[in-house]
Amino acid sequence: MNDWAIEAVDLVKKFPRRGGAQAENRNGNGIPAECHAAAPKKRWRWPFGRLSGRLSGKRAGASAGTSNIAAVDGVSLGIRHGEIFGLLGPNGAGKSTTIRMLCTLLEPTSGTACVNGYDVTRQPNQVRQNLGTVLAGERSIYWKLTARENLEYFAALYHIPPNVAKQRIKDLLERMELTARADDLVEKFSTGMKQRVAISKALVANPPILLLDEPTLGLDPQAARNLRELIAQLKQEGHTILLTTHYMEEADQLSDRIGIIDQGKIVALDTPQRLKQRIEQKDVIRLEISG
Repeated sequence: MNDWAIEAVDLVKKFPRRGGAQAENRNGNGIPAECHAAAPKKRWRWPFGRLSGRLSGKRAGASAGTSNIAAVDGVSLGIRHGEIFGLLGPNGAGKSTTIRMLCTLLEPTSGTACVNGYDVTRQPNQVRQNLGTVLAGERSIYWKLTARENLEYFAALYHIPPNVAKQRIKDLLERMELTARADDLVEKFSTGMKQRVAISKALVANPPILLLDEPTLGLDPQAARNLRELIAQLKQEGHTILLTTHYMEEADQLSDRIGIIDQGKIVALDTPQRLKQRIEQKDVIRLEISG
């Protein structure tokens, strides 16, 4: 068996620049809306910035005279079998683009990536057979179907035998506490319930590797905590998990190792404990609450 469940070497994804000077004036850096729609108005002030030298104020690949924007710019990483790997970074850093290349939704501009030993470009079908993916946003499931119908549909896509699929769907609905609402339309569900259906969909084929793209985004604190507990359980069951997030405490709590991505580049990669030890500025805040 390959040492790495997921391996990426010099992975690059570039998008064409559109609009020229007019777009430059319109959005400040010429980044197409589809590439960087969620970019914050102010850049994060990363405590890890000094680890990799001074970070440029411009997005990778956005220098004058270039025709492409590099959303992912030379990412190299290896994720071991059975570990949770956190990919941590601000909005627009390249996390979702990296996940979309690994799950074969986007073709890399250059570089290589393998999932469970299969090349994402040359062997996409085998890659998909080894993956369960939950993408950011709520549209990874069908709102006009019930929770049960969603799972039945995706089980059929994976060619799971009907008798096996029926029992597996029953188990997943119970595990996700969706049994009572299994035959309601997903459009009537809360954000947290939709996310539980999406994770059930990712698990229906019992894949060895899970890609979770900001799975707790938009959830209330209780739902987010329950989902983090579920992710920890999935690791105990032997799944390899790539988790993207921009919540530092979430990455710290769940991850065996963390890769910090900014402007399309990995700027630090280590265990949470070692990364925290390398921060030069350390503040301790004490709160005393009466009553």
